[in-house]
Amino acid sequence: MNLVIAETMLRAYASLESMAEQIDRLVYRRAVLTHSLKSDCVCLGAERQVEEIIKLMNKKNALINLKITTDEILSALGDESREILVARYVTKEDRDAVTGRLGLSVRTYFRRLEKAMKTFACECCARGCDEKWFAENYFDQSWLKNLYRAVFDKKFDGAKKAASAALSE
Repeated sequence: MNLVIAETMLRAYASLESMAEQIDRLVYRRAVLTHSLKSDCVCLGAERQVEEIIKLMNKKNALINLKITTDEILSALGDESREILVARYVTKEDRDAVTGRLGLSVRTYFRRLEKAMKTFACECCARGCDEKWFAENYFDQSWLKNLYRAVFDKKFDGAKKAASAALSE
């Protein structure tokens, strides 16, 4: 199971729609440029503009697919697991608000958060959402690649620190 992919998907989720909307705006601007090429303007030709529009639309489709996949995986989880993951990663709610709403102690919250994340990661693997899949489909979008690297670094920096602490004891 790949916790890095799972966390990356959840952290990206809240931004997927706004990124798709930004792509729509870029497509619109490129389409307008295609029809308003001026002789004194150093612009791409119409054919090149169309190629760029197609690339952008493919990126948008990939984002929509990531959102749908994340929605499907979240829907496969139990209500509490889904609520904890959405509160933590999507809506970024305060931990105390979530524990109060769910009637959980902080310790129980963290245990259930860890369990929910592992379940989410297992669902990702069951659907073929692994590192290879993510790299092939999303590493052409720098913000997703950077998010993946940040999650990866955070997970492995924590592991390194724990190993160092254990060795120094």
